[in-house]
Amino acid sequence: MPRKQMRNEDSSISLFPFLDALSGVIGILALIIAALAAVNAQTADQTISYDADSTNVPLYLECKEGGVVVHPEKKFVALEDIQNATSAWRDILQSVGPAKERKSVLLLVRPAGIDAFAAAEIQVKQNSLPYYYDAVATDGEIIIQPVKQKARHATSD
Repeated sequence: MPRKQMRNEDSSISLFPFLDALSGVIGILALIIAALAAVNAQTADQTISYDADSTNVPLYLECKEGGVVVHPEKKFVALEDIQNATSAWRDILQSVGPAKERKSVLLLVRPAGIDAFAAAEIQVKQNSLPYYYDAVATDGEIIIQPVKQKARHATSD
């Protein structure tokens, strides 16, 4: 008597629905991770380190809404004082130069500080000072700290 053979087509299981659901979950997790990273980047404190032994430490100016914060002293200068070049603002800029302790200006620009950046940049250019600028996050504190570099030893061949 012949035996009935089971058909392989009927007994197989399709994994397509499982893979479809799995790829959907992976996509959602990727979006959540990207959103959390973006939020964290906007609110985290930012530390700027410089060589404590360097003779070329810039004057750090944080451009934010309403004016500029001079670091590391955290002295605030209003936008009107910058635009009118008051004596307080001129004193800050006169501390920068080739023969001074500060050789250049680094403008740290927050998104809300574009007006302060534009005014400060004009004043820095008028005083012929070397300057650089960099964007910083919307929130969070800027921490300027010196770092002691390790001494480099010369090797003899």
